Amino acid sequence: MLLTLGCIFTFAAENHLYISDFKIVPGQQKTVEIVLDNETPISSLQFDLVLPDGLTYVDNSLAKVTSRITRSSHTVMAAKQSDCVRFGVLSAATDPAKSAIKGNSGAILTIDVKADANFTGDFIEIVEIIGSNATVAEPVRVDMNGWVTNVSVDPGHAGVEEAAVEVRPNEPALLNVTLANNIDIVGLQATVTIPEGVSFTEGVDGEYVTYTGRLSDNVIANLEPVPGKPNTWTLLVSSLTNDVFEGTEGVLLGLNIVADGTVASGDVVINDIKVVNPTGVEYILDDVLTYNVKCITDPTGDGVVDIDDVYAVSSVIKGLDTNPYTDINGDGVVDIDDVYALIAIMKE
Repeated sequence: MLLTLGCIFTFAAENHLYISDFKIVPGQQKTVEIVLDNETPISSLQFDLVLPDGLTYVDNSLAKVTSRITRSSHTVMAAKQSDCVRFGVLSAATDPAKSAIKGNSGAILTIDVKADANFTGDFIEIVEIIGSNATVAEPVRVDMNGWVTNVSVDPGHAGVEEAAVEVRPNEPALLNVTLANNIDIVGLQATVTIPEGVSFTEGVDGEYVTYTGRLSDNVIANLEPVPGKPNTWTLLVSSLTNDVFEGTEGVLLGLNIVADGTVASGDVVINDIKVVNPTGVEYILDDVLTYNVKCITDPTGDGVVDIDDVYAVSSVIKGLDTNPYTDINGDGVVDIDDVYALIAIMKE
């Protein structure tokens, strides 16, 4: 299928045929738009679409965008070649003056493409773009520059259940990690950085990680310190039996932490997140998870040093209450000096 065109050329920079960058879920198909932005009237058009391994054109998915191409205005066709899919948009107008594609911008066609289950992303190329302008007395050939479209994958996203966590010194807290996955996942790896004054502690399972029902009994989560990088750990979640994580959303696991009270606030950061599908193909998640851990040390635990804290210390001095956070000056005794210490803090 070739267009018979004249030999007068327009400037390629004035006309662009392209597919915008997009994401696709491995194993699924997606409808994408083929866009024509043209300053020159375009009556007919031919181009080749080169698809990477793992991404295929879905037969009979070619469709007109009727705001620009109607049933009666143009005929469209797609023909698979050995190394590409060739598309044609042919004017059906009997009056050449009315042969142009409507408008000057926006999608003219849609197609469906399907990604293999192990597709990890690549590029689509639009090449050999040839258009024609038949609205003038002598038909004009319109050449356009080729286009490269980045196709990335969307395996899912990790997230935080609560971005801000308030803790008391030496009391354990749980940082829940969520996972919304679009594909089957059997393993996860990430880097975890913790601030000074925060450490991992054993939780209800006797481990640094608390498991949810999304992880079978065969799945093991290990946290190991990274040599030479203080406060940096590697989280590895996997099983010898390649068990698929249950479900597609919700909390996957929790990290058990404890703060010693020496630092008021700091961030736990999880990044460099990678997941693995059942055949061993690795996907990178773009997410960076941040938990702000605030250590509350004032007697009432509301995070503000005020008169209520003075009353709390006074109650302990009078023997009316017990509170491990009322020894403000840290001398091991709760007495009037702790009241003075609180007042000094309030004046700061």
